[in-house]
Amino acid sequence: MRLPPLRSLLSVLAAALALAACFGDPAGPTEFPSGSVRFLYVPVDSAGTALTADSVAFAAEGGVTTDNYFSGTYAFGLRSTTFEGDKAVRVYGQQAQATEGTYDGLLLFIANPAVGTYTCTAATSPVNCRFAAAFTVGASEDEITSRPTIRVSARAGTVVITSVDGDRVRGTFSLLMRGQVGEQTDALLRLSGGAFDVPITSADSPSVPD
Repeated sequence: MRLPPLRSLLSVLAAALALAACFGDPAGPTEFPSGSVRFLYVPVDSAGTALTADSVAFAAEGGVTTDNYFSGTYAFGLRSTTFEGDKAVRVYGQQAQATEGTYDGLLLFIANPAVGTYTCTAATSPVNCRFAAAFTVGASEDEITSRPTIRVSARAGTVVITSVDGDRVRGTFSLLMRGQVGEQTDALLRLSGGAFDVPITSADSPSVPD
């Protein structure tokens, strides 16, 4: 059984990526083994001071199936088919919310992933930054009626690739993101303690498990 194109799932996140034109189109239907993506997030002011007392935990672990594609919790890595001969990976983590059909999702794009530490600042040119990211809270399958409470893209941060081989990538990350947070349209959100461990799946796999 085939999935709808991955483009449909990631369109909400892709819209938040100011650098989306550099990434090319997401790949189509494929099979995604199990992975994990975890981090904490909290709104901050321009000085980096947290605006709420507690951070919120994001935890996505498991494999995607036809039943949980739009509303489940899972994580995977997808090899790019449009960036320099597959030399890029999209790490995606989705966490289901209590409201059916509503989810939170992180998309982390890593160009030419290799073991090492990669840091970008707000002043770094997109051409020189090895990663980009988008994070959405409270999205839904229906793009027209979807009203996410958070929709931000990476402004700065660090991604550390600790292990990468032909079929799995692991690493850590911390990000400062900017965009819509609640009623504010130009707010800052800090992601900390981030970690991912995902299989890298190519776009030529035909299906997902039932």
